[in-house]
Amino acid sequence: MGYSGDSGFEATEMIILNAVPISQFDTSAALSALVHSKEFFTENVALTTVRCNTAEILLAAFRSIARRASQGALPIIHIDGHASAEALSIPSGESIDWNTIYSYLRTINIATKNNLFVSIGACEALQSFRRATITQPCPFNALLAAWDPILESVVQVGMETFYDALFTSSGNVDFALIAMRQALNPCPLRFFSSKNYVERGLKSYVETSCVGDGFNIRMESLVEQARKQVPDGKIDMKLVNEIKEKELRDTPMVLRRMAEHFLHINGSNGNAERFSPDLEATLADIQNMLDGDRK
Repeated sequence: MGYSGDSGFEATEMIILNAVPISQFDTSAALSALVHSKEFFTENVALTTVRCNTAEILLAAFRSIARRASQGALPIIHIDGHASAEALSIPSGESIDWNTIYSYLRTINIATKNNLFVSIGACEALQSFRRATITQPCPFNALLAAWDPILESVVQVGMETFYDALFTSSGNVDFALIAMRQALNPCPLRFFSSKNYVERGLKSYVETSCVGDGFNIRMESLVEQARKQVPDGKIDMKLVNEIKEKELRDTPMVLRRMAEHFLHINGSNGNAERFSPDLEATLADIQNMLDGDRK
């Protein structure tokens, strides 16, 4: 089943990973019941709910999803539970840090060629995207979650409205987001896509490593590396200038390759069509940043 809208992902199954303690209000059960009631959904996509009472059950679920993804499945993953900006809490009293969870999501997203959609019904879960880095493939096509602490009742209304609209509209993500934002005004749930991140991630990388003081620090490191390769440890300004000119010449191509790797463009011919227009606009902005720094 294909999805229309800004994210443009696809899905063949939905997995609800329920890490809410049994004695507490359960958004996952309500969401599962709602999804089951959708004729469009049940005809096109398989639904699985896993109660994750221990860390091992949750990690085993991720491994199972990854295996199916490697065989062609395209999952939607919804995670329900309690969390902080640092970790997801498990009913057993354990916690799993977001770095560990992101490593599994990245493996799944690589297998799906950047088609993974993830929603998380837990406090501060959107802050987990700080674990994403522009130097590695993105861990999901898109993430729907809250940046701040959020009430369980708000999670339920938001997620039910989103998925109700998504499957009622035959998978129109933009329509589902509008419906959710109308149901929750203001809406604490935010939609963050890999296209959003590549723009922010690239610009942040350029600001810290490719212009101004960041570029000077990188040049000092490169010059030091070159000095270690010279027998007497002495290098002249000609070599320093050659190193600088090479870095200035190569940086745009390095940034392009970095972005294409992050968006999984090299892993799928279709991804070039999906992501290139936005990427080209971002790279044009990046080039302006580089040119402005070198005037």
